[in-house]
Amino acid sequence: AMIGGRDFSGPESYAKVNLAVGTEGGGTGRQAGSSFKAFTLAEAMAQGMPLTKTYDAPSKLVIEGADGGKDWEVGNYADAGLGTLDVVQATAKSSNTAYVQIMQDVGAANVAALAERMGIRSPLNEDLSLTLGTADVSVLDMASAYSTLADGGEHVEPFVVSKVTDAEGNVLYEHEETRERILDEKAADSVNYALSQVVEGGTGTAARISGQSVAGKTGTTDEYKDAWFAGFTCKLTTAVWMGYPDANPDGSAKLMKNVHGKSVTGGSFPTVIWPKYMAQATRGLDSSAFPPPASAPPTPPPPPPPPRTP
Repeated sequence: AMIGGRDFSGPESYAKVNLAVGTEGGGTGRQAGSSFKAFTLAEAMAQGMPLTKTYDAPSKLVIEGADGGKDWEVGNYADAGLGTLDVVQATAKSSNTAYVQIMQDVGAANVAALAERMGIRSPLNEDLSLTLGTADVSVLDMASAYSTLADGGEHVEPFVVSKVTDAEGNVLYEHEETRERILDEKAADSVNYALSQVVEGGTGTAARISGQSVAGKTGTTDEYKDAWFAGFTCKLTTAVWMGYPDANPDGSAKLMKNVHGKSVTGGSFPTVIWPKYMAQATRGLDSSAFPPPASAPPTPPPPPPPPRTP
């Protein structure tokens, strides 16, 4: 399924823009925020980093010379100091300060190259900020790349037309699926387990679906311009983006600081929209859990899901 906008014939200037496919749809990509951390995590697992590795996650961290020779200060959401976190906890809590250090260890160029192989087709900046989702991406590419994780590390190019026949049923065209192994299965399993903990007890608890195991990642950009939840069950991958497609009259970005009284983060409306769609789309499909790999740290019992608003 692809939802690219509300009404192709609408009066808005962006009505004929397919918001799901970025520049290919006549618009632009949008920053992925922390949902891009999944690719840093994937590169870390590909390099053999154990999920038990720990990082200090202070409220703020200064990286010397990281901003074109200038010092660069990165902070956690709401300037929260999170103590010492293993990789699973850093993912579940979406710690920016921890993930910038992971990015330093694995290399920004390596993360960019892996993300492209997994399905991200837009240009990617090869610096530490990439792990925080500063590059513009499309919703389709995020669904495509997350599907590589859901499919055990194999990438399948997205396609729309599967078959064309004439009036007599003769096949005029049939899509030939191509698969490419991007991550080995053990690395993909480690990523998927860590992303499942985002939903079990991290920033994405609202994405839980009864009877289905879910893995995914929230994302929020500066000043609430964009909000994401990209995730998957063992059968289906879906990426949800929220934001204003048009700008203010002065050209500045519209910000989601007061939507039904809320500042919109990836863990709010996108993570509520996602299971409402996925519960229907996966109805009747079997499910399998994301088992903890051998290197996974012990996990505490998950907190109860938050109450849902009508």
